[in-house]
Amino acid sequence: AVANGRLPCPDVQTVTPGATPNDGIEDVVANRCPNLVSVGANNIVSGNLPWSTLGMASQDLWGNRFRYAVVENFARSDTLFTFATTAVLRVCPTAATCLAAPLTSTAVAVIISHGNNGQGAINATTNAVNLPLPTAADELENTNNNRDAVSRVKSNVAATEFDDVVVWLPRFTLLNRMVAAGKLP
Repeated sequence: AVANGRLPCPDVQTVTPGATPNDGIEDVVANRCPNLVSVGANNIVSGNLPWSTLGMASQDLWGNRFRYAVVENFARSDTLFTFATTAVLRVCPTAATCLAAPLTSTAVAVIISHGNNGQGAINATTNAVNLPLPTAADELENTNNNRDAVSRVKSNVAATEFDDVVVWLPRFTLLNRMVAAGKLP
């Protein structure tokens, strides 16, 4: 964000007009991120973390792509974000409590590793979704490409299995870093 005035768009995971899936390069079509999911006045975009664009590793410790979601208004290249730009990504302690008691409802970006079981992740070797898909609600929440992500302690119990690793970027942390770098206001 400091270098470009915006966060990167995700690398798409499926064939999308104007974009190459699973190549590690952020996908931008007409100054916008493809594969939008509308949430009120905001759009959420998700896919792989654009590892090549960011100069990072292409996979987590278990050989899977990192999932990345960003509020599109923080990633657009035609209209850079300002103090007035809102964020709507929620990070929650469980999928069931997300609406009522999120850990945050103003994250601008979320990065997810699907952990050791890799359920629902994109395999870095095959670029296909790992099977079986998760059945536990909290891990399933981290695969559905909406505005919510779950971050909680690990559980090995089958009905509540969870080993995802989730990190998020709070809106105010991003704005603070942009001010410190002289990029805002």
